Amino acid sequence: MDRSSKRKARYEVLFLCPSLVGAGVERRVCTLLNHFDSDRYAVSLGLLRLEGEFLNEVGNVRIHHVEPPHARLNRLLSLPPCIPTAINFLAAVCQQRRIVARVQPDIVVTFTLETTLPLSLISGTLKERNVRWVISEDSNTSEATLHWCKNRWLASPILALLRGAYRKADAVTAVSTAVGKALRTHYRIPDGAITVIANPVDSDRIRRSAEKTRLSDANVPFVLAVGRLVKVKRFDLLLRAFAEVRKQRAMNLVILGEGPEKRMLQRLAERLGIARDVTLPGFVSNPWAYMQHARVFVLTSKTEGFGNVLVEAMAGGCPVISTDSGGPGDIIVHDRNGIIAADNPHAIAVAILELFDDETKRKRLIRAAASDLSRYRPERICEAFCRLFDGVLGLS
Repeated sequence: MDRSSKRKARYEVLFLCPSLVGAGVERRVCTLLNHFDSDRYAVSLGLLRLEGEFLNEVGNVRIHHVEPPHARLNRLLSLPPCIPTAINFLAAVCQQRRIVARVQPDIVVTFTLETTLPLSLISGTLKERNVRWVISEDSNTSEATLHWCKNRWLASPILALLRGAYRKADAVTAVSTAVGKALRTHYRIPDGAITVIANPVDSDRIRRSAEKTRLSDANVPFVLAVGRLVKVKRFDLLLRAFAEVRKQRAMNLVILGEGPEKRMLQRLAERLGIARDVTLPGFVSNPWAYMQHARVFVLTSKTEGFGNVLVEAMAGGCPVISTDSGGPGDIIVHDRNGIIAADNPHAIAVAILELFDDETKRKRLIRAAASDLSRYRPERICEAFCRLFDGVLGLS
């Protein structure tokens, strides 16, 4: 079927996201929305749940939301809306169908599986409306599926379902080379349908925000980590590495974020004898102030789609260390603008101590990292999306 359309003065793009609860994807969506200044595209946001720390950060962007059919039942039974049930999935299908009908966009962009899978069920309706569909892949969902199932045979039917959904889209963006490779390998998406577009990071805003907050104990040297306290982030690995470091140097470890692993991490710190030197203050609205004062930033994830916090730490003038977890490989050139450490406590401890002791190397990494930040400028990333949209609309 010929899906070409008559050229318009301006095209409507609808971003679909579950909510704006604080996480990497939601921050990415907000940054894109706030910098999408295009003569060709008008961008709005559709939300399944009208909630989240970033709701106040989307400025004048139009937000579209319709309540799920079972919202009244949820309120009566006090059911949290995040419960991953079949009812919520079908409700998301209804919500997205109604939002698309209301907005009548030319392009729909879905973020996370919570919007991508429901939209795949109404993809036929999109074609009837001549609406193009772009999936923004921010994490390695295939690897996460394999890890969650712990068995390739158990994962096969889930991967087949995801493969079918992703191949219905007109285009797929991947935030890193590693994510793009996984899409090709597990979902069999051809190279021509995948575009690698890095996450936008507003370095200027990070620097301004960092200067607004003064830390009371900024003079105490500390290692910093930021992220959801979940297993895939492997903060337990960082604690074991820090325990080695603490035997040789007096310093602290600060881990910013909330999550189900918090109590376990506190107990582990006690067993390792470092509880007095480890602080877990929870979610912090301005983590960049900590990045500006930290001696080293460390990321120890099992897998990362991109690694926003690495670029944010670089913008804050903090040298970075990361495990080889996928996305960071696009950000860090080992020993030039950061360090890629082997996946074990000793190697991470050695890297931390090296950056504490070698001030010359520390400053060299900071300078090199600062020179790389321009490729993550939001305006540059938005323009990459515009070129992609031109392609799927047949305008290029």
